[in-house]
Amino acid sequence: MKINFYFLHGWGFDKKFWYPVGNLVKKELFSNSVRYLDLGFFYEKEFIGNYDSSQKNIFIVHSLGLNWFLRMKIDCFCLINFFSAPSFLNFQIDSEKKKRYLKKMISKFDKNPEHVLSEFYFNCGIETKLYQNKKKDLKKLSNSLLNLYQDNQLNEFFEKDFKIFSIFSENDKIFQLSKKNISNLNKGNHKIKIFKNLNHGFPLTNPNRTFLIIKSIINKLV
Repeated sequence: MKINFYFLHGWGFDKKFWYPVGNLVKKELFSNSVRYLDLGFFYEKEFIGNYDSSQKNIFIVHSLGLNWFLRMKIDCFCLINFFSAPSFLNFQIDSEKKKRYLKKMISKFDKNPEHVLSEFYFNCGIETKLYQNKKKDLKKLSNSLLNLYQDNQLNEFFEKDFKIFSIFSENDKIFQLSKKNISNLNKGNHKIKIFKNLNHGFPLTNPNRTFLIIKSIINKLV
């Protein structure tokens, strides 16, 4: 069965975030149909283009990538979601506290974006120098933080009737999940797996293990 893979990164990253995992997909799953979408935070854009929803398309999204996916109303064979929920705030521990923190982060970003990004990368478990000298679209980064603050895409999420697999971590410093709230997302076509010690940047810092997680999901589908 031919599968088309679409990878989409989260806030503060670009399409290269997924390159190591995508290369493993090409090598180990013998797939030449791997595409990386880019949200343009570093002035690179790559969107779907001519997209045939009748094919076996698997979207693999990270963090903010889920929000974009839901906003675009994409139909696919399967969605694999790393570290995100249809509401960034409502599915975290102490959502009101997280709301205040994110509001403060947006304000700080407008004054000192490099400091906010450095702190974010540190909390993701990623070296800040990877993105330090790249030209950034600060307006787009700021607007995306505002989207995270405002968005609640629960209805859009529940409208999906294809398979969805969500990966979370108890020790994620960016998305600090509430197990109780996340359990409300469990339904027939949505499966949740919670790990103990994965950081928010896990797909980039540990592509081999990320690939094995993705492979195990695909094995259940085919």
